[in-house]
Amino acid sequence: MKRENQRFYKLLFISFLLVLTVITVVNLLIPDQTYSETENRMLAERPVLTAAGFLDGRYPKKYEKYTTDQFAFRPFWVEVKTTVDRLVGKNYSNGVYYGDQQYLLEDIAVPDPDSLANKINAMNEFAARYPQIRSAVMLVPDAANVLRDYLPPYAPVKDQDAFIGQVKDSLSPAVTFVDVKGALQRDSVNPMYYKTDHHWTTQGAYDAFRQLAPVLSLDPDAVAYDSYPVTNEFIGSLASKSGYYLNNGDTISVFLPKEPLDYVVTYVEEKQKTATFYEESKLEIKDKYEVFFGGNHPLVQIESTADPNRKLLLIKDSYANCFAPFLAPYFGEITMLDPRYYTGNIEELMQTGNYTDLLFLYNANTFFQDSSLETVLSPE
Repeated sequence: MKRENQRFYKLLFISFLLVLTVITVVNLLIPDQTYSETENRMLAERPVLTAAGFLDGRYPKKYEKYTTDQFAFRPFWVEVKTTVDRLVGKNYSNGVYYGDQQYLLEDIAVPDPDSLANKINAMNEFAARYPQIRSAVMLVPDAANVLRDYLPPYAPVKDQDAFIGQVKDSLSPAVTFVDVKGALQRDSVNPMYYKTDHHWTTQGAYDAFRQLAPVLSLDPDAVAYDSYPVTNEFIGSLASKSGYYLNNGDTISVFLPKEPLDYVVTYVEEKQKTATFYEESKLEIKDKYEVFFGGNHPLVQIESTADPNRKLLLIKDSYANCFAPFLAPYFGEITMLDPRYYTGNIEELMQTGNYTDLLFLYNANTFFQDSSLETVLSPE
């Protein structure tokens, strides 16, 4: 019996070494990937070893991130892990909670106090430099904030309302804060958030637009819409990030005005023009949310036959991509600027834009984590 046990453990050890060797060889043979379509994000690149980076601990952390991102067949192993986790009752993976009704809910980001203060000061100072422009801020709360009753019991999610309230209380009187949480409460017929993705739905964007309209002196009832589903197979970023693939696909819908208006959409850096807000070919890729404007771009100009005396600068993240079409019927010109990609001089843009209105529109988690806004708004 003892000899049989020894054979078993020896075989087990040899098998482990064999698997480890195969995985190591495969990892060495497979070229590094720069982008994960499954997870919809850039992957870590091999860090450069320096004495300073090694001594202060940055290199080991970066290398660990690199090996994790570049591990062979990573999506398969992530899915295996989360499947096992679900079987043993675990409902949290890589910053994502598995909630009721198969909702995937991204954890609430905690802002760095100094970075948040810098962002708020940058917005206030920017509005002060252009007092003739009506300025507003819309921070869209995350699903984990609005749909808290869908979270697993005792999930240690931070109070995002407090963080958003800090922004609201710190804005200058020249900047109006638009509170949209009440408009995004749970609706079983018309969901406000996707189940598999961190974005809000087009319905959520429309309901939030109706909250914004009076702030910008717009009549929300001036334009009527018909809603059309364009896909029922959207598996979004939270499913990819967490490995939870237990949902049916989400439905993406577009809202088209019953009385169409002609537009010209210009992707400035790409030097491309089109007459639609929607890129139908994106419905064939994994990130089908890119159907709205084909995804994120540094600078997009929208011109229409709407009021030529109204011009809007929309400083935004991807939440604005399905929101902007609701603004288009009211402004002769709209400039959409994404600080995460924009490298131009915003002061030059302001000098030529003759804007009457300014809107900062961000998802709260993105706003609290991203540091590009204060850089873009700087006058230097």
